Amino acid sequence: MILFRRFSTFFSLLVIGGLFELLLWQPGWYYGIIILLEATVVVILFGLTRGKIESREIWPFLLPPFFLIGSSFIFLFFVEGLLYKHLFVLLIVFLWWIFIENIFLFFHQPVRYQPYALENISAYLNLVTVFFIGSSFHSFILFLGFSSSLLTLFIFIAIFFLVMQMIWINNLSARHNLFLIGILALLISELFWVTKFLPSGYLANGIILAIGYYFLTGIVRHWILKSLDRQVVKRYLWISGLSLLVIVITARWT
Repeated sequence: MILFRRFSTFFSLLVIGGLFELLLWQPGWYYGIIILLEATVVVILFGLTRGKIESREIWPFLLPPFFLIGSSFIFLFFVEGLLYKHLFVLLIVFLWWIFIENIFLFFHQPVRYQPYALENISAYLNLVTVFFIGSSFHSFILFLGFSSSLLTLFIFIAIFFLVMQMIWINNLSARHNLFLIGILALLISELFWVTKFLPSGYLANGIILAIGYYFLTGIVRHWILKSLDRQVVKRYLWISGLSLLVIVITARWT
């Protein structure tokens, strides 16, 4: 059985990569492709965790790749140039492989699993997801005339679940931190609303949103885990501040 599960992890790389490549050649099939992509994520993760945890406990492991695949599916439509699209597909397959490999090790080869690997990897996947969502939604506003109010609501919902996943995977109670989760989702949604007024491109706006998510969730995570100190705050301020400065200097302002 463990060999079958190991094979399923490698097979999923081919399926996800193949479906994204199919999207490049048959963009009109996007409804069917996104359903198959997300179904692959769900089936693989349920297969790897079957017998290890109860079904209701799978959410901390399911949400990061589920949101990553969905957001990258949308973002792919705004990647310019066929070569860059192929490279983007390789990036998504690579990120999926890192996550699913650690899932396999965590549940089936715990001796090889590095402590806190899934917590850190899921945090990075969520950060990438926020960038993809933020950039894509700003593209919808700029190029397709979508309602910014409706997209802000979607941002709130997505961030709410991503922050809740962060709480879950750190073995904390989401019920006791529900108000805090809502506040974080609201703050980041307001940041998305503000960035739509900036004279910058959709990529820069997406990065700004991701920086805000990184700073706020990082500080809150350390605070909840009672590991927040001056050094942690300085580190997040330096990384976020320098990243924002680079964006301000290099972004195209209109």
